[in-house]
Amino acid sequence: MMPTPIRELVLNQHELKDVNHLLNQILGDTEEIGLEELLSKCFVLSHRLPERIKQFVYDFKTTEHSPGILIRHPEPPFDVAFTPEFLVTHRRETVTRDEVLHILYATLVGYVIAWNSIQNGNLVNHVLPIRSHENKLLSSGSANKFELHTEDAFHPYAEEFLSLLCMRNPYKVSTDIAFLGDVELPEDVKELLFQPQFVIGANLAHTVNQPKDRRSILFGNRESPYFRLNLNMLNMDLLEQSAKDALDFFINGLKEVEQSVVLGAGDVLFLDNFRTAHGRPPYLPAYDGSDRWLKRLYITTDLRKSRDLRESAASRLIKTKTRR
Repeated sequence: MMPTPIRELVLNQHELKDVNHLLNQILGDTEEIGLEELLSKCFVLSHRLPERIKQFVYDFKTTEHSPGILIRHPEPPFDVAFTPEFLVTHRRETVTRDEVLHILYATLVGYVIAWNSIQNGNLVNHVLPIRSHENKLLSSGSANKFELHTEDAFHPYAEEFLSLLCMRNPYKVSTDIAFLGDVELPEDVKELLFQPQFVIGANLAHTVNQPKDRRSILFGNRESPYFRLNLNMLNMDLLEQSAKDALDFFINGLKEVEQSVVLGAGDVLFLDNFRTAHGRPPYLPAYDGSDRWLKRLYITTDLRKSRDLRESAASRLIKTKTRR
């Protein structure tokens, strides 16, 4: 079967004008504003976005019929600096114009969260090539395929959605996705994948000890399930043969329906992290400030589920145990 396509919304000139006007009102004459100030207002501000954007996002998050949606800006409402050479090494307390827009869009989906175990607990994560990471299985690597995975699959508080804002992508490096809704699973395979037999590893970017607890791959509704998976950190040697065969069947099914999405500057991609795995092919960076650069947000619809790992009800930072 043909993979279910990403749904796209291309903003018209009137919508672009309204978005720019809203950003101008929020930022005034400044290039950055306080993150906490934005988070305290973003719910109300997001409802001032154009009607077509709000309906488009709402339909996506409530129907579960699509692997993701793509909002395209023919004229990005922000300027783009050179691609950084390194990840941010400190906790940022301000956000730039592009990040304000990204957070407003994400707020239409849910609550943006951060993890203390990745990128110094910053709410906005950067996806870009780093020379010293070239051969590592990281989003900042480039020489190897970054295999299909659902974000933060190792953790019970994994976010339901993630979004990627493209700052630049001159060589058209794809984001590869596979949608669970496109995979046909026999009942015996589905039953095995619903059983807590699998150890799901954390991507190496997370400074956490690798989990040892066993969990199911599929969860939720039996007829229209969710899933968690990380092909970069498989633990196949821990499985009984029947579970191994079921997982192999599932992985092959995902790869058969894998599709590529190419993001351009100003594009914002939202993925259903409970229904869609994503990855990236290898590519050759120039390391000259012109390389592919995305900004990533994690989004949950249920902030309260992680309350035991957040310092306050309003905090967006999940503090999980990190490696010593």
